Amino acid sequence: MNKLSLIIASVVCLSACSEDGSSSPDTTLATSYTRVTTDQPDPTQYENTVHIVYAVPSGNEDKERDKSYQLQKSIIAADKWFYGISGKQLRLDLQDNGDVDITYWPMTETNAELHQYQWGMRDKIVDKLKQTDWYNPDKLYVIYFEGSHYLACGDKATNGGHVIELYLQDPEPNAGYVCSTDSFTANEHVNGFNEYLLIHKVIRVLGVNEEPTDTNTGNDVMSYPHSIVGELWAPEFVDFNNDDYFMHSDTNKVDILYSAFLLPNDGSELPPNWRDND
Repeated sequence: MNKLSLIIASVVCLSACSEDGSSSPDTTLATSYTRVTTDQPDPTQYENTVHIVYAVPSGNEDKERDKSYQLQKSIIAADKWFYGISGKQLRLDLQDNGDVDITYWPMTETNAELHQYQWGMRDKIVDKLKQTDWYNPDKLYVIYFEGSHYLACGDKATNGGHVIELYLQDPEPNAGYVCSTDSFTANEHVNGFNEYLLIHKVIRVLGVNEEPTDTNTGNDVMSYPHSIVGELWAPEFVDFNNDDYFMHSDTNKVDILYSAFLLPNDGSELPPNWRDND
């Protein structure tokens, strides 16, 4: 299939497309939810999926964002919005009933203990994740952490890592960030800040770790308006001019069009150095 055909297929197929491109119902909210503390069997049987984790450090309040469907609504809203501007959606890990599969992770470490690692906090959480009996090196993990980072509201794996961490409480001691007021959507049809942030972080982990430059202007895309990588609030494009990381023709650059973690499945490419971080 040539590239034009792949682009057309991306525009006409929804996230729940099967491996052969046939369509199936879009991801929706189930009528009931039972909290689980492990990864459930995925009915799609995809090897590479985006798996959601709700992690609560020891001693922190469990706000039950999974049981209240706050996380499910957020993820579905982000996914639908991403499809609207790209023709692509996340290859989400699902439960048998079609709902988003979310693993509840009651951590044994306190938030204060994790703060001791400062910028190494992300890596410490990753180490703990890999020690669980449900970790799967073929999956990309998005951890909604019911606590705070030392200095940030979000962090992502670099150089082929498998984890994104979104911190839901305000950093300590850095008062410059206010994460607890970052908005979640009230329903799955509109976006708040956390929905845009999710897609932004996923795109970066898929291989857009460096700050690309616009080939026409030479400007850093991170400061270029309206693209997912460069603008967190309601960006208009995945990749402005499609010349840096999405639907471009430069074989020397990552093109997330072919990512194994997106549907419709136009390719099976893993993020650079993915296998080095199992």
